[in-house]
Amino acid sequence: MTTRDTIEEISAIVGRTTNLLIADIGIAGQQGADLRFAVGDLNANIAVYLADGTFANRLLQCFRLATAAGITILQLDAVLEQLTTEQPISLEASIVVENSITFALAQDGKIIGATTYTSRDDVDAAMKHMKGWFDIARDLVADTMDGPTYQALITLMAGITRYLTDVGRPLPRMVAFQMTAIMPALAISNLIYQDGSRDEEIAAENKIVHPAFCPISIRALSA
Repeated sequence: MTTRDTIEEISAIVGRTTNLLIADIGIAGQQGADLRFAVGDLNANIAVYLADGTFANRLLQCFRLATAAGITILQLDAVLEQLTTEQPISLEASIVVENSITFALAQDGKIIGATTYTSRDDVDAAMKHMKGWFDIARDLVADTMDGPTYQALITLMAGITRYLTDVGRPLPRMVAFQMTAIMPALAISNLIYQDGSRDEEIAAENKIVHPAFCPISIRALSA
């Protein structure tokens, strides 16, 4: 491939990636504006930034700005799905894909760090979700023998796993309860916890339309 071909390949990958970063970000607010400006600037000047050595930092900044603007793990899933299905031809494009995957997973870690978990079930679900992506990313990077990126992924995976383990350890689990009849959430709260103040929590967890009429089978925190 010629240098021009490589730049065009990288430009296409970055364009697809950054389009997903801004896809569900509202245009209002300074953080959203900063993200859109950074994305537009990067896509317009990729050749320049590849030449002057600032490309990687500018791409990383786009991911960081997306997190600051409120991107969610679900939205980052779309980014990761696109990146892990890319089939780059040049070595340089492969490195861009692998670094972008690492950047996306790192932002997942920041979002997880800012999330308040109320049950070990939620923590376990987050851990399982992240392990799935790390397994895919690890296999992809291992195929190209990119040592630094592989090591960065392993370190990131270990850090997120350790954090979630520490967060989940003191939390209660979700438990299934079988009531004897249809009851109000207030009565269920008193029955389970000897405390009527957790009725809204029960209604929210079970997506109850009217808290005066809860189904017989419900889920609630063990403590």
